[in-house]
Amino acid sequence: MHLRPSQRLQSHYSQSFHNSKYTPFEERCNQLLRFKEEFGHCIIPGAYEGNPSLGRWCRSMRTTYRKIQKGTQIGGANLEPDRIKRLEDIGFEWHAPDAVFHKRCQEPVAFKKEFGHFNVPHKSYPSLERWFRGMRNV
Repeated sequence: MHLRPSQRLQSHYSQSFHNSKYTPFEERCNQLLRFKEEFGHCIIPGAYEGNPSLGRWCRSMRTTYRKIQKGTQIGGANLEPDRIKRLEDIGFEWHAPDAVFHKRCQEPVAFKKEFGHFNVPHKSYPSLERWFRGMRNV
């Protein structure tokens, strides 16, 4: 039987946890694996509309990870080194784009689809034009 990479990872960790209690962390990891299977990546924004609780959990993991990296938090029940490794094995992205930024990035794409160019007129679309100009200057 041929297993996809995410299925092999899930199978490997399922065997590892066979004798231990199934945890909420493991359930989140399984949700990540299913997300990755569907979308091909683990870039889940904190305000993920498809599964808001998963998005909040991902945001919490990233926040805790940043605190660990800065030395302001040492491990913790939520993110011990073995859990960091588990998330990295899945392909979890520690730095995901903010949902608002991601949504805003879609606006120029929609504009071009409608008008065929990126020359956003300030008079008709002042907010989009300012944001787009700002992105050009980054």
